[in-house]
Amino acid sequence: MKYTIERISPSSAAKVVSVTAALLFVVLLIVTLIVSVAQSSTDQSSPAIHFGNFGLAMILMPFVYMIGVYIATWIFSHAFNIATRLVGGIDVELSNR
Repeated sequence: MKYTIERISPSSAAKVVSVTAALLFVVLLIVTLIVSVAQSSTDQSSPAIHFGNFGLAMILMPFVYMIGVYIATWIFSHAFNIATRLVGGIDVELSNR
């Protein structure tokens, strides 16, 4: 079966992509925190991580990142919809396996 994608809902695509990006960012944040703690425990000259402003930024960054990705995806979806009106859509082949 051959189908053509002619339109993407900007708000729907932006929702899915931004939440996915935020979840991936949280995973990256956890890995960064683990590496940071491990590094501070081996380096005796620097104290352990202070939660202060750094911790607040770590908590807020996934949300800020999610909002930025939402806006970028929303803009991209609108551009995609304009482009598909000019040149057609993206052909996709689907099969039932």
